[in-house]
Amino acid sequence: MHIKGDATFEDLKAQYPELVELSESKYGSPLPKPMQQLLLDMATSSVMKVEQTVAWIIGAADVTYKVLKGHAYSAEYPIFWIKLNGIVDEYYEEENEFRSFNELISFKKPIMRSLDSLRAKLTEEDLSFIKFMRHSYCHISLHYLWHRAKVKKGKIVKVLPPYDPNARDIAARIIEEHNGNQRAVAHTYASRIAEDLFNLRNAVTEAAEDK
Repeated sequence: MHIKGDATFEDLKAQYPELVELSESKYGSPLPKPMQQLLLDMATSSVMKVEQTVAWIIGAADVTYKVLKGHAYSAEYPIFWIKLNGIVDEYYEEENEFRSFNELISFKKPIMRSLDSLRAKLTEEDLSFIKFMRHSYCHISLHYLWHRAKVKKGKIVKVLPPYDPNARDIAARIIEEHNGNQRAVAHTYASRIAEDLFNLRNAVTEAAEDK
């Protein structure tokens, strides 16, 4: 969904009547002004956001191909995990949040199908592992693995549990299953998601070209 940056809500209503009708069925007609502005902002999201998404997914597809072929440099393996997590976690959740809208927009449907197929290839343990690998390369400390203290006026007032207490055990087991060879782990995951990731790349590039 993308229309000119200077568009009004009436322009949006004319171009995407089914989207507005769906929103009105849930939130009333006429739509409250904040909801009108939200839909308009969604439709007029910056070119930069579109370009960033396309570049990220193309980059993910490229490094996945290199991992599959055994051509990836050592420095590209962290990029594989970082980009894969960005797609199966951040991008998927962002698009899934507005699924009812996305399924009404023709160029969004192939994107949703590819994302759904990609996520279906991954278990909850896979998602935990991918996030663990991403965080390991992006953060000096993995605070989400440990109990944390909420401190007020120099005193611990609450102990917060780990966000994912099983992540370390899952990661250790998966890496051990590959005899400690993390390149082999990356190859396993690249093999599993490659087809759907390449389909997603095609879908987002075609959508960007059309809009």
